[in-house]
Amino acid sequence: MNNSGSEKRARNFTVSTRTTENEKKAIRARANAYGLSVGAFIREVTLDKPLPKQPRFTKEQGQFVALILSSLGNMMGHIRKLDQDQHAPDLSKALAREILLLRDQCFKVIGRKP
Repeated sequence: MNNSGSEKRARNFTVSTRTTENEKKAIRARANAYGLSVGAFIREVTLDKPLPKQPRFTKEQGQFVALILSSLGNMMGHIRKLDQDQHAPDLSKALAREILLLRDQCFKVIGRKP
């Protein structure tokens, strides 16, 4: 979870535990699967806080989805211009439907509404 700076500064204590190499890898893998740091993952689990319903994206994945959504928006702008052309209204409507479908799927993947 994204905490405010003051909440992070309030964490002054360290809790440590011994694990095997395999346990360490398993904990790290589960934390990564939820897009959390190991510390955040352990806090969520041990304090009975709900884990994210959908894994978070890495920064690179988020940038990639943002690029796709931006490109789709640009394409829709071009289609609107094409729609003004009297000779291509059916083509522009078909393209617009496909782009909106792709856009909706991108938003679904990131757990948001368009």
